[in-house]
Amino acid sequence: MPFLYFCLSLAGASIFSAGIAFYLIRNIIKRASKWGILDLPGDRKRHTEPIPRLGGLSLVPALWAGCSLTVLFLSNFPALIINSNTNSFFKAVLGLSIGVSGAFFLGALDDFFPVRVRHKLFAQLSLAFISIYFLPIPSEIFGVGINENIIKGLFIAWLVIVPNSVNLLDGIDGVTSVLMIGYLSAISLISYAVGELGWLLITLPLISALFCFIKFNWDPAKIFLGDSGSLMLGFFVAFLSLYFASVPTTNNHYNFYPSISFLLVIIWLTDTFLAIGRRYVKMHPPFQRRSLKKWSTLIQRAITNIVIADDHHIHHKFLKWGFSVPQTVAIIASFEVSVLLMAISLRIFNTNIRYEAPNAMAPILLLGGILVLVSAFAFSFYGKRLGSLQTMARAII
Repeated sequence: MPFLYFCLSLAGASIFSAGIAFYLIRNIIKRASKWGILDLPGDRKRHTEPIPRLGGLSLVPALWAGCSLTVLFLSNFPALIINSNTNSFFKAVLGLSIGVSGAFFLGALDDFFPVRVRHKLFAQLSLAFISIYFLPIPSEIFGVGINENIIKGLFIAWLVIVPNSVNLLDGIDGVTSVLMIGYLSAISLISYAVGELGWLLITLPLISALFCFIKFNWDPAKIFLGDSGSLMLGFFVAFLSLYFASVPTTNNHYNFYPSISFLLVIIWLTDTFLAIGRRYVKMHPPFQRRSLKKWSTLIQRAITNIVIADDHHIHHKFLKWGFSVPQTVAIIASFEVSVLLMAISLRIFNTNIRYEAPNAMAPILLLGGILVLVSAFAFSFYGKRLGSLQTMARAII
């Protein structure tokens, strides 16, 4: 009988989330001009007419409803939705609800009244400091003992970097919604496989709301996620990528597998690190002789240039190579699916691997870095040729 209640609640929450998302989206579009939440056309933007943002408002009820329902089931049927430490699970759900709510309100504020970068960064750091106390803090990385303060510092950086990475890649219609559905599907599979069914009460209603949102966000979009949506979803991605990469061992200790976290978010991080490197090099070209004063000035300008937007992200490259927006979204999503399958396999089947020395991690990290760099350079050099071939094939067909 409890399992029947669980299934009915899951279905009800999914239907409610889709319904409330549809209702809110229609009202946001209708009142966008009055509220002053229109995204105006610009040099870097593809749309030629003002488009409403604040799409995150249509998705956050699904998260709130899912978290509330999870806590309700945890209070009445804990053995049904979690087979491990219920206290750790409850803290994670509470921390997730606090974190996504804070990210949503910060993004909504930026959608209404643009917030300065340093103020936004300070708010995100504060939110990350609060949130890490709700996450299980591992005492090992790949089985190697490590100081918990170092782990906390890494987690704080992760909770700031990943949400901004999701925000950066949200540059064409439908891309973030599709990538989030893939990510949530992977988290759902992992949670089911490890016996933490409670997460399904959060992920599946959000998937339902995102499917409804895509109807209005697909090219040509009638509404954008805005910072309220991208930062909120980004925090969701960051938080759960840390949670599911922290595997419980014995005596309430946790072993952290960074490879799982990186695979879960590699699409967003790759675009961000390429953007940072590109913008830094643009203002600070290497291999040139300069005076110390000139060198210092250029470094300051280069660091400042990192936060300046451009039109050279991954999705922009594909568009310049001749692919359409739906095709670009499909290509990026296919990359995501491949790495998500690797993350699922690592989390479910291979988390018993332990490395006896930190030196054993170096070849793995080096190989991963080389593969990412080779892929990036390959697409940079051969992207135009791929785009030309695609254009020719489309013309022939």
